[in-house]
Amino acid sequence: MAIEKGYYTKSGIEVDIQQASLRTNSIDILLSGEADYAVSGADVLIAKSRNMPVVALAAISHDSPLSLMVRKDSDIETAADLRGKNIMLSESNRFAIVAMLKKSGLSVGDYNILPISANHSTLINKLTDAYPVYITDKGYFNTDLDVEYTYLRPKDYGLEFYNDILITTENEINNNRFRSSDFREASLKGWKYALANVDETIDLILNKYPNQSNTRERLKLEANELIKLVRPLQTEVGSMKDTYWLHMLDTFKELGLTDKAPPLTSFIYKPKAEDHLDYLRITPEERAWFRQHWNQIRIGVNPDWFPIEFTNQDGAHSGISSDLIKKIGQDLKIYIKSAQGLTQAEATLKLKNKELDVLPASVKTKEKEEYLLFSNPYMSSDWVMITTQTYKTIKPTILVNGKETYSLKGLTDEKIAVTNGYVSHQRLKDNWSMLELVVKPNVLETLRSVQAGEASIAIVDLETATPLLHSYQMTDLKVNGPAFDQQDHIYFAVRKDWPELVSIINKELDYIGQTEIDRIKNKWRSVPVTLGFQKEDVLLIIEVAILISALIALWGFTIRRAKTKVEELSQQKTDLLVSKSRHIVMGEMISMLVHQWKQPLTSMMLGMSIIRMKMNSLKLSKKDAEFFDDQFTKVDQMLEDQNQLISDLRNFFHPEKTKEPFNLADSIEGALSILSGVINKNTIQITQQVDGNIQIIGFERELKHVFINLIKNAVDELKESNISQPKISIYTSIDSENITIKVQDNGNGIADDILPTIFEAYVSSKGLNGTGLGLYMSKLVIVEHFSGSIEVQNCTAINPCKDSSITGACFTIQIPSSNIHLN
Repeated sequence: MAIEKGYYTKSGIEVDIQQASLRTNSIDILLSGEADYAVSGADVLIAKSRNMPVVALAAISHDSPLSLMVRKDSDIETAADLRGKNIMLSESNRFAIVAMLKKSGLSVGDYNILPISANHSTLINKLTDAYPVYITDKGYFNTDLDVEYTYLRPKDYGLEFYNDILITTENEINNNRFRSSDFREASLKGWKYALANVDETIDLILNKYPNQSNTRERLKLEANELIKLVRPLQTEVGSMKDTYWLHMLDTFKELGLTDKAPPLTSFIYKPKAEDHLDYLRITPEERAWFRQHWNQIRIGVNPDWFPIEFTNQDGAHSGISSDLIKKIGQDLKIYIKSAQGLTQAEATLKLKNKELDVLPASVKTKEKEEYLLFSNPYMSSDWVMITTQTYKTIKPTILVNGKETYSLKGLTDEKIAVTNGYVSHQRLKDNWSMLELVVKPNVLETLRSVQAGEASIAIVDLETATPLLHSYQMTDLKVNGPAFDQQDHIYFAVRKDWPELVSIINKELDYIGQTEIDRIKNKWRSVPVTLGFQKEDVLLIIEVAILISALIALWGFTIRRAKTKVEELSQQKTDLLVSKSRHIVMGEMISMLVHQWKQPLTSMMLGMSIIRMKMNSLKLSKKDAEFFDDQFTKVDQMLEDQNQLISDLRNFFHPEKTKEPFNLADSIEGALSILSGVINKNTIQITQQVDGNIQIIGFERELKHVFINLIKNAVDELKESNISQPKISIYTSIDSENITIKVQDNGNGIADDILPTIFEAYVSSKGLNGTGLGLYMSKLVIVEHFSGSIEVQNCTAINPCKDSSITGACFTIQIPSSNIHLN
């Protein structure tokens, strides 16, 4: 349409459009000088990573329409089913398909790439198993003369890429910057006109570009599908975001399709400077409001509506709404001040009184609509009923004239916990006043009231309740069912006299786009609710210090009681060390854990020093003094080990660590010493057959924590299974190739359904009581840092393990002899 409407001509540009070939690459044609501009897919980013001088001018499709078409009567249902199959791929735009296959576990050698044919007749005749098409063109394929097809889209595998990307070269930008700018603007103007005038565009195609396969019905279908991908009403046609390109680049790097990070500043074309308000098509009235209020917008933040919005440990606004507010502030260049420490009810009241201006996350109610304006919604909210596991299934309906109708009257005999100021609280007060409500200050306390028996039902937002139930291991609670007969949505709520701001927010939300909003939501949904161990650990050391001080003051009553308490202290420190050793996480989580662990550990070590000093001032018998000194020495050593563990966590993936020789028997004995408290408490018999002369070259502390994890798992299993004569056996053997280390217990073994995946992340034999990271990290240590292997099998009377008559789980570690030597 840009040609037909004369948009290029008006810009002084003569355009000659060349027909693309399926067997040629548009990027190669562009770089060869045969064309000044071209249209490409996500492949252009791969080209940039290979130092090709390409520039992305505009992205027409914000969701890629590319897909693989397969016959419906084939055995291909997913991309993984293409293993060993024939796939036709064009020279252009093939990386999105390759990325989908890679994410499905298929490397290039796992399928056969065939030169693409002129049309999909090769698929009809079964000469290929998959044929690349645009999803927008499916109306051309499912005809009466054809077989039926299904489509495998990269988007369905979590891969989202720009497509129909207008590209040029760096040379064109540098030498003809006005032409490149005018060409881009004219092209986008043509796209906008075509999308806004679909019928006129179809008439033009049918009359001026006749094709036997083109019919009005098919072109109409193609236009409707294309509009879904371009989203002209949501985003500016052709717009691109740096964050989206970075997301695409990260995806390609993750899948091994590139290992370089090209500079995107020279890749993403920036149109001539333009005010963002002009870009959003702000009206004169909205601009006048903006000039007056841009530096004084006050928002109220709900402190505990995780992950929608909450206040983090530093008191800062965090969560989904926080990221949206930051994005809006950056785009519009406005100053937003956040009011902290307010409950939802308090913030709403201040907004009503115009002491605040905006609530970035609010649910719409009739009462609020009397004094607030609401933006378009940016996410949904589902209210559910939480009960104990044993509570009966709730059906919130009654029969009216023989038909089931929503009603909560059946809960009149129950106490229902709600969070103060939340829409659930207001809705129950207004519509179901006969119910007895237990009002709590936050969602966590609302859930805990059900655990404590203070209420039988909690009505909470599912988005918030789910991470809390998991993070606080509320395994005795369950989601019983929906609470209301309607789904709520989350909006920006704005004071009634600022309709201009509502309009601006709506335009900015359209500019941000649903893809970016979904990315923000998924980011915060993956963040753990509990922000570390700091509060719990500080409380622990305070309680321990008070307890031991009290025991010292009451020393004259009984020495045995004091010994028992110190043993309890030792046990607590042991459990803490073991807990920390099994909660190692990768990537950014390691940094967060180390940061939040360091402070309470320091407090513990300081507390132990103070307690030791107080003990030394008391007059004790020599025997008692030796006992306490021995116990404190053990605790000090455990804390020191814990401190070293922090360094291990920080340096776990550090490539420059130095391997050192250490004694295997000493490492095993060190693990047993740390766990001696729980071993003795559960009267577990330890049998060792370990060669004391074996020296290993590697990282001793990491291997010791593997032993701690395996032995502690065995202790937990023996305790849980209530084995009458619990035993743990540890023995080694050595041959010319490997040293073998076996750790076996006489418990009930590992459940068959999780045995094959027990070393995968987040797989645990303990249900919600385990993180599923201990064995995963243990395997990572053995494989990555000792070049060895670790396996497990269940030993039974029918299927006994080699060299052992014990039944139960048996873990076998093998380390190559190149890592060891005998003294």
